[in-house]
Amino acid sequence: MLNLSKNIILLLVIAFVLLMMPYSLATVQDNYPVVGKMETVLFGMTSPSLKISDRISAIEKNIFGKTYQGDSLYDRTERLKLNVLGSSEDLRNVEEEAVGIEQPLVNQKTKPQNESSYENLQTTEITPEQFVETFSRFLNEERSYKGLLPLVSDTLASNVAHEQAREILLKNYLSYSNSKNQYPDERYTLAGGTGAILEVIKGFEKNPKEKKIKLTELLAMQLLDAIKDNQDDTQILFSPYINHFGFGFAFSDDKRRFSSVVEFVTKGGDFEPIKPVVTLNEKLRIMGKVNHPYKFKAISVAYYDVSRLNLEDSENLGYFSNDYLKPYFPPQDYIAYSNIARSNFVKVLKGIGVIGAIGAAPFTGGATAILAPALISSIQNGPPKEIPLKGGVKVNSKGEFASEVELNYQGKGGLYYISVLAELSGVSFPIVISRRTVRVNRFLPAAYNHEINNKNGI
Repeated sequence: MLNLSKNIILLLVIAFVLLMMPYSLATVQDNYPVVGKMETVLFGMTSPSLKISDRISAIEKNIFGKTYQGDSLYDRTERLKLNVLGSSEDLRNVEEEAVGIEQPLVNQKTKPQNESSYENLQTTEITPEQFVETFSRFLNEERSYKGLLPLVSDTLASNVAHEQAREILLKNYLSYSNSKNQYPDERYTLAGGTGAILEVIKGFEKNPKEKKIKLTELLAMQLLDAIKDNQDDTQILFSPYINHFGFGFAFSDDKRRFSSVVEFVTKGGDFEPIKPVVTLNEKLRIMGKVNHPYKFKAISVAYYDVSRLNLEDSENLGYFSNDYLKPYFPPQDYIAYSNIARSNFVKVLKGIGVIGAIGAAPFTGGATAILAPALISSIQNGPPKEIPLKGGVKVNSKGEFASEVELNYQGKGGLYYISVLAELSGVSFPIVISRRTVRVNRFLPAAYNHEINNKNGI
């Protein structure tokens, strides 16, 4: 009888162990150990096979009686940890038990404020296509939390981004220019882009003693956090006027360096191609159609000093670090054209209080390029210069416009920027919906040939 009792007890123990094995294995393999701990506290079991958003929603309903779908997964998890786990000791124990969770990638001096924010992310390697999709999803989720519309992926902008990401690795330091000394607006224009582009560059680097960088959900979130960590980049990310984007990245051969480029694009119309190269004083034909809800405002022209470009790049030289990357600014306009001529462009802006409002803004970087280039100097160089506003642009009720613009800034050849500015109801400043570049040769072909002949004694 005693032996029978022992056998029954042994069988019960074996049965209990077998029943608990799947639960134990699931707990060990759970990629979200903190969430699993909260499920155990509340429900007595975990659900590692379910989507993380569903798991968090179930916990929220149990604790608060409702879910917080509008908040980020990180914010929702942090809120629940305080209400469910409470004790920081319990939380540390859970984190110490996590198996196979990759540590966040830290670039030089940059380090996440709270490394536990990465705990709900997959660390298994994914394909390049999946990585692009994951980063795009994270990016648009961040915009949705601010009540902004999602950005549409743009193939042309993505190609420009991929090319620059590869160029960065060839140059061996973070830079907005490529090997031909072409900066974002020119590269985008030469690729066939007609919108207005803003470029954000980020790089990560690991030393030889650390594991190689690999494509994971974790890396995608770290990249987004690096963008949010920069005040200028954040202003671009959360701009309500940007509606498209392109994303590209590249690895070094040893997988120790990772470069990424995001092109944020504002598209507000359809614009005819312009000549990439003209001669000084040659008329440049500019035409297109501004789409609703925008309304045509003006065409502005700016000149970029080549020496400034070289200076910007030399300051970045030798640093594969986000901390040392100098911002890239489009140049300030020197003239503008509209369908109605006025004394000057800046006085029009002053009249509606734009200069004061923008000048007091908390950012001083690339986001200003979303606004009229005329406003940039109000932040960078003190009081804005007066920019003459001329007529000569034909505009009809359909939003179609056409003009011939002369490119001549103090008789200088070089790189000129052509921007289309538009009005938007409820917004008191012009929005750049197209910005393209044109190379201007200083001499007319006949005069140039004549000068060359004279030099050669012909």
